[in-house]
Amino acid sequence: MSKYNLGLKFKESILRLSSLTNTQKLELLGNLANEEGEKDIEILKAIVRTKNVLDLFLKDEKSSEEKLKIKNEIFRLEKFYSKNQTLELCDFMSAFDSFYGEIKEEILSPKEEKEILDTNNHSSIQNQEINRTSKSNNNDSLLGKVQSFGGSVGSLLFIIGLFVLKDIVRANLSFWFRINRMELGFIQAKLFSAGSIALGGIILATYGFFAIDLFSRSSSNIKRIPKETIKPFQNRQKNSKPWLIGILVGLASPLIFSLIYAVRHRDWKIIVYPIWIYFSMTFLVIPAIIDMNSYKYYLQIFCGFISYLIVRKNKLSIKIEDNKSI
Repeated sequence: MSKYNLGLKFKESILRLSSLTNTQKLELLGNLANEEGEKDIEILKAIVRTKNVLDLFLKDEKSSEEKLKIKNEIFRLEKFYSKNQTLELCDFMSAFDSFYGEIKEEILSPKEEKEILDTNNHSSIQNQEINRTSKSNNNDSLLGKVQSFGGSVGSLLFIIGLFVLKDIVRANLSFWFRINRMELGFIQAKLFSAGSIALGGIILATYGFFAIDLFSRSSSNIKRIPKETIKPFQNRQKNSKPWLIGILVGLASPLIFSLIYAVRHRDWKIIVYPIWIYFSMTFLVIPAIIDMNSYKYYLQIFCGFISYLIVRKNKLSIKIEDNKSI
């Protein structure tokens, strides 16, 4: 089977299955090649696995600038693959556009007649990707400096908070477990103090983790899901009303409604975060001598706000793609 015929089968399949992701297209190419006994398809995979390259190669109406970019990219690949592989790539892509036949003829022409890579044009599509990645790394470097500064401040606040919280935790543990610290032996008193410090550290660490998780924003966390393959729980996440869930958890019952939506959305953070905050604040952080009725409603509303943030973040992280045929 020629690469041209493989291209025809690949074209027919992706037109019929328009919602395929690039990973699925790569798997499809491999399956078709195996069925037809085509083993050497590495250069084809190099094109299919990169979305922006494949989209440009398969574009119906190409401008002269886009054609130049494609030509330069194929000539660049010729440096890493054999001439036969490059010609087979042109045969494969000819199933989509006769323009690739012209590139094949140019490859077959004498080298001195071939125009290779415009040096003023950043050389290739993938090199442009490298440039974008470099800019992204610069941004990450700046972000790293900010995070480093934030980490230093956070460490200082953690130490101060632990210094204050350890005494409150120790007093609350003494109250709830009826422990008289004056009656403890030397070793027991030291262990009790160490346990109070450790528990205070766990509380502060989990609060910090929750805050970072709930308020951090990253494009890498966005899930792009084809409409045809979205799962029921993901559909519920996307179509949920965060404000309603926040109200139900905050004003009705933090335990019951957070459990219901944790199951429905398959995200245990919806119940773990609010319940841990409610439990730790009630029994370990807020001094036990304070009447619980004076703050439990505010604490419950705060738990509802936490649930709202979790559900809202899940909702915004899902992007449903309705892919069209190429």
